[in-house]
Amino acid sequence: AIMRNIPLEKTLDYARAVKEGGVKFFEVALNSPHALKQIEMLRKEFGESALIGAGTAVTTELAQSALNAGAQFLLSPSTDTDVLLYLAGDQDGYLFADGVTQQLKVCRYNGETLDFLMDEAISGSDDSWQAGWTEELRSLW
Repeated sequence: AIMRNIPLEKTLDYARAVKEGGVKFFEVALNSPHALKQIEMLRKEFGESALIGAGTAVTTELAQSALNAGAQFLLSPSTDTDVLLYLAGDQDGYLFADGVTQQLKVCRYNGETLDFLMDEAISGSDDSWQAGWTEELRSLW
């Protein structure tokens, strides 16, 4: 679920309703007011029962702020080299997907190299990939 411009006071009500509907991925758009606070709130509310990430992570500063707020993955409409280099410098490894390609692309720093992983099933038109992909993402973490 993409959370863009959701009022701060409605954050948890919105997220709980969406999660009750079966969605376990939340992208909080960083160009929304209160985005960092919302990431913190969602992480506290759902713990490990949902993946909370940040969208529109187009600069190193935004990426760093989102990760510091608790984001478990980053999304961006572009592939910014500085953001990738920033993530590569962190030994923990972070998930990053860009919107440049037609398929979801995830990268992770494993301590030596950047690994780019793709799941062919994601390019399909149905959502049958979601359950397996959730486990795939968690196993990378």
